[in-house]
Amino acid sequence: MKKRSKKRNTYFPGALYSIAFCLPVIVLLVFLLSKFYTIEGRGDPIGIVIAAVFIVLFMLLLKAGRKLFDVTEKAFLKCGDAQKAYGKAVLTEAIVFFVFLILLMFLITAIF
Repeated sequence: MKKRSKKRNTYFPGALYSIAFCLPVIVLLVFLLSKFYTIEGRGDPIGIVIAAVFIVLFMLLLKAGRKLFDVTEKAFLKCGDAQKAYGKAVLTEAIVFFVFLILLMFLITAIF
């Protein structure tokens, strides 16, 4: 019988909002760097810089994403119980993330 970690399935509220806020900055950074520098491979310093910028930006925006999640949860809490409000807030976060991602992809293809 295998032991499973309970932290594996932990959901972090606001993480998708944080990723959605980071994506335009990272796309813009990659676009600007590609104008001046050719990214060559996995060990390239510019790739490492881009990854580091993404991680730092994600950590900074995680707090803003958590607050946005709390606002949506409080809005759903007014019309139902706590468990349903949490579920609806998670669903809203996922929908907003994917809509934002699709809009960003359309914007990128229109510009480039």
